[in-house]
Amino acid sequence: MIADLMVPSPIIDAALAVLSDGKPRSADEILVLALHQGLLPRDITRKRIYTALSQYVERALGRGRKPEIVEDAQHRFALNRPLDDWPDLDLTGLPPLDKVIAIAADAQKAIDTLRNAAAANDPTGFEVAVCGAFNSLGFAATHVGGNGQPDGYADALLGPMAYRVMIECKLSSVVAQAHTAAAAEAAKFKTRYHGDVCALVAPQFEGEVTFASELQVHGVSAWSVDDLVLALQHGCGPIELRSLFGPGFAEDSLSELVWNRVHGRAKRVRVVASIVLQEAMRQQRLHVALGGQAPLFTADVAMSVVDTYLSARGATAACSREDVQAAFDWLTSPFVGQAVWLNDERTAIVVRPF
Repeated sequence: MIADLMVPSPIIDAALAVLSDGKPRSADEILVLALHQGLLPRDITRKRIYTALSQYVERALGRGRKPEIVEDAQHRFALNRPLDDWPDLDLTGLPPLDKVIAIAADAQKAIDTLRNAAAANDPTGFEVAVCGAFNSLGFAATHVGGNGQPDGYADALLGPMAYRVMIECKLSSVVAQAHTAAAAEAAKFKTRYHGDVCALVAPQFEGEVTFASELQVHGVSAWSVDDLVLALQHGCGPIELRSLFGPGFAEDSLSELVWNRVHGRAKRVRVVASIVLQEAMRQQRLHVALGGQAPLFTADVAMSVVDTYLSARGATAACSREDVQAAFDWLTSPFVGQAVWLNDERTAIVVRPF
């Protein structure tokens, strides 16, 4: 987390909570909702909210960071995330995507060890704790340490998709000021150890533009302790974390990764599958009531039905053929069995009554 920049004030905290559904809102709307939810004191004003949010965005951009909140041309604020314009319709019977899952015991142990090491004055202990955190994230981490050696490295156990993360740890809480060569150090052993990406890990980072530039120059990703903890809390693994090891601050992409788990493709396919179940069953019942030949429920029909459903509810979203095909494949899977293929060519489905 970026000191002096990314630590939210009560106003930023409240705005993040109000905007958590992904919808843009004016400062007036944020004020009303925040007061209704008891997130801010009654004497707060619309001007204070607007000023705090605007200055937050300006400071983040000025330091080369990705702000958590953005302001649009209408002076509305929204989370800096991909738009989620899909309805909350889910007939799949699966656990909710936003359900809080208990943290695994080994992950919690790694979190506790990491936080304790970050608070202590023991660089070697911090290195070992960071390697332990990578182990709990699904990597095979090796602590090296010592002069002229990397602090460690972590191998993603992904077969042909395997990659190696070089790990450099800095226990100082002001890396950008106390360690001007930190990014270069993190990349120093990449070639010798056959690394693919480089991670610089510290308790937190100062958000200076020069430090952000050094990360880009040397191809290093900066991970705070809070970033590793968030990844552990959400059960992230080497496959989805691969893109977060690009140059820059991991925090900027990690929050979007967590957002997409709830509001991304998994939700879209659930909504598509739910609409398909609902509308295909409606057509099948209508066929029985009226007689005659029912239209085949193909991918083209499904796309039209889903888009009509979304449009009728004021959503600007549109489904893709890939999402419809994924929904068909899931519904007809022997593990699900909510629909069957009409023919061997798998061009249309019939859903089971529910």
